[in-house]
Amino acid sequence: MKTTSILQNPISNGLLFILLLTFTFNLFSQGKIETKQKNYTFQEINSPRNFEKAITHNDFIFSVWTEGRGTSEVIKIAKFGDELNLIKESTLYNNQFGETFVGTKKIGETSYLLFSQNSGDSRKITFYARKIDLSTLKINPEKLELSTQNKHQNNKDTQLKTLLTPNGIVVYSLHRKNNLSNSYQLSVGCFDSDLTSKWQKNIPLSSSEDLRIRDGVYSQKEEVVLLIESESKNIERSLVLVSNKRESKLVHKIIEKKESPYMDMKLTILDNGNIALVGIYDGNEFNGNRKGTFYNTYSPTDLSPIVKTNTQIPIALLLHDESEIIQKKTYKKAEKKQKLGIDKYFVITDLLKGINGGAILIAEHQRIDGNTVKYANNKRAKGDEFAFLDILVIAMDKNGDVLWEKKIPKSQKNTGSEWLISYNVVQSNKGLYFVFNDNIDNHMPDNERTQNMTRNKNEFALSVYFINESGYMSRDVLASYSTYTGFLITSFSNQINENSLIGIMKSKNGDEKIVSFQF
Repeated sequence: MKTTSILQNPISNGLLFILLLTFTFNLFSQGKIETKQKNYTFQEINSPRNFEKAITHNDFIFSVWTEGRGTSEVIKIAKFGDELNLIKESTLYNNQFGETFVGTKKIGETSYLLFSQNSGDSRKITFYARKIDLSTLKINPEKLELSTQNKHQNNKDTQLKTLLTPNGIVVYSLHRKNNLSNSYQLSVGCFDSDLTSKWQKNIPLSSSEDLRIRDGVYSQKEEVVLLIESESKNIERSLVLVSNKRESKLVHKIIEKKESPYMDMKLTILDNGNIALVGIYDGNEFNGNRKGTFYNTYSPTDLSPIVKTNTQIPIALLLHDESEIIQKKTYKKAEKKQKLGIDKYFVITDLLKGINGGAILIAEHQRIDGNTVKYANNKRAKGDEFAFLDILVIAMDKNGDVLWEKKIPKSQKNTGSEWLISYNVVQSNKGLYFVFNDNIDNHMPDNERTQNMTRNKNEFALSVYFINESGYMSRDVLASYSTYTGFLITSFSNQINENSLIGIMKSKNGDEKIVSFQF
C-alpha cells in the first residue's frame, strides 16, 4: 500500500501552515507593547490631595485637585505642556460655608467646577457651576445654576446626574412629589456649552415602587433617553424619551420578570442612531447556572423594538478559580448543572462603540468581602476587603451577535483602600488597552494565571493588555514599582486623546506623580 508523507499531503500541508502561522502570531502577540512615558512629581505637602481626572485644552494638560476639608478646602490647578513640564500652578477657589465641591467637567471647550449647596431655610439642594478661565487659571465667581432639588423628597439620591452632549450638558433628576405619594417627577434640563438653558422638561411618573434612573444617553436627534427601573424584586424597567420638539415618549415594562435575571445593563447610541440596551443576565432563567449577554435595540423615533438577542457566555470565561484541578472539577459540575466556580459578581463597567456599528461590553468582577459578601456597588463597611478580579470583554456586531469574547486575568484584593483596584481602558484605532496594577509574576513566561497582589510592594507592576479589533490579545509591563515607586490610582486616570492615558500615581513616601502613557 502506497503511503503519503505529511509534506506530500496538501491537506496536511495546509494544516501545518495554519499551525505555523498561529504559532508565529501568538509569539508576536506576546511581544512588547510600544509606549512612551512621561511624568511630573508634585511637591510634597502635609495635607492630602484629592485629584480630579485631567483635562486637555489647546494641547495643554490641566490637573485639578483639592487640599484640606470642609470650609478649609482649597481647589488648585496646574498647567502642563505636552512633555508634562509644569508651566503654572494656581489656587482656583476657597470653598464657602455650606458649599460642597462636586467635581470638574469639560463641557464643549469650556471647563467648569461643579458645586452643591444645602439651604437650611428652604430645605433645598442647589447645584451650580463656576467657569474656569484656563488662560489665566482663575475662576469666574458667577454662579451658573443647573438644578434645585428638595433634599427631603430626594434623600436617596442627592448626586448631580449629568450627560455630556457634543456642545453642552444635560442635567436630570427623579424624585417623589412627597413622601407619601406614588407620584414622581422627572426633571430634565438641557444647557449649551455656556450653561445657558436651552430647554427644561418636567414629566410626571407614577409607581408604587421606589424608582431610580439606571442610565441615560443623548441621541443624534438631540433628545434624551433614560432607563428607569424599580428597586424591588418585581423589577419593572421603562425607557423614557424626553424631547423639546415633540411629546415625550414612555415605553413601559421593556423588561419585566419576577426576580429578573437581567442583572446589569447600559445604554448606548449606535452609529446608525438606534438606541442599544446591552447587559448581562443570570442564566437560571434560561439554562442552569449559565450566564449570557442580551442585546436589544430600539428606534429613536418611537422607541419601538428592532432587535432582541440572548447569547451565552462560554463557561471558561466565567471561572475564577486559579487551580487547574478546580477548573476540571468545575467543568464536570457544570455538565451536571451544579454551581461551582461560576463567577456571579461581574458588573458592567464600560459599554463602548465597536466596529461596523456594533458595541463592546466590558464587565469586571467586583466583590466586597466583609460580614456578608456583596456587590461592589452596595454600601461598604470599614474593614471590608475589596476583590476586583477578572475582566470580561465581549464584542458584538450591530445585530447583537457575538464576534469574540476574551477574559483578562486579574486578581486585585485589598483591605481598607480602593485606590489600588480596578482598571483603565484606552480605545484607539488599533484596539483596546487595559491598564491596571498587577503582580510582576504574572508576566513570567510560565505563568498564565494571575497571582494575588501582596503587601510586598516590590512585586507590583503596572500591567497592560492589548486586544485588537479581531480579539487577539497580548500583554506587557508598562512600569514596575521600582521604576515609579508607586501605584496608579485608577479613579484619577482617564483617556485624554486617541491613544493616551494620563493619571496619578501614589508613591511610597506619600507624594504624587502625574504620569502619561502614550500607546
